[in-house]
Amino acid sequence: MLMQLGDVWRVGQLGQPRQARSTLFKWWLLVYKLGFGVPGAMCALSASSWFLVIGEFIYIFCGWCPYSWKGFTVAAFKDLVHVVKLSISSGVMVCLDLWYNAVLVLLAGYMANAEVAIYAFSICLNINAWEFMISLDFLGDAW
Repeated sequence: MLMQLGDVWRVGQLGQPRQARSTLFKWWLLVYKLGFGVPGAMCALSASSWFLVIGEFIYIFCGWCPYSWKGFTVAAFKDLVHVVKLSISSGVMVCLDLWYNAVLVLLAGYMANAEVAIYAFSICLNINAWEFMISLDFLGDAW
């Protein structure tokens, strides 16, 4: 059991200090030394994120840590249908929520004092978007 925790801990360390150092070096190289500016910073961040993805891919599929990864089993796919159903219904719900807001903006444009109504409605939509982002953030943390 302790061996498994050690292997998982090592994989978790792929993305922390080493990634921070490599990201800072890539930012310095692309932004200041080569003069790419903001696009260079975005490329450095993307490359550093891919470093973590490639490291986890190697960990999962190369078999260097046999105590922590035994491969996929039937149990991993047992309730996959329920997860797909929930994902589809959640996607439809988010899509309908966005369409609902778009329809309300269109209808607000036909009101008597449309400019004030659209300004007030845009404030409400902005608050609603922040609330939605916070709930999606908690959902991402739960995964």
